Amino acid sequence: VDALRAAVLTLGARAGVSRTLSRGVLAATLESQDVGGEASQLFDDLFAEMKEDAKAAARVRLLAPGVDPETLAASLMASYLGAVLHFTSSPRAGELVPILEPLVNASLAGALRKKRRK
Repeated sequence: VDALRAAVLTLGARAGVSRTLSRGVLAATLESQDVGGEASQLFDDLFAEMKEDAKAAARVRLLAPGVDPETLAASLMASYLGAVLHFTSSPRAGELVPILEPLVNASLAGALRKKRRK
């Protein structure tokens, strides 16, 4: 679970360094098949690692019953992509990590097994 959180927030911290650079990378990814293909491969590789981390969390029963590990990983990746799109396209958007972190926390909170009170 910590690895999932760290992966997404590290992406956010790196992309959040420069709104202009992140906007350029996003635009190039969408406009160029070559750049888009390379970016897609990087995200596919990261997504595969995130799915494995989520499956590991499920195996040790950190995830709530019925939570699909792949769906959790997809939700976290979608949170990142949505936050970076907002960060790069909205002139009123604040810093990226404060936009992203509540989304990550909400996805994880909904997926984690509730601790029993004694």
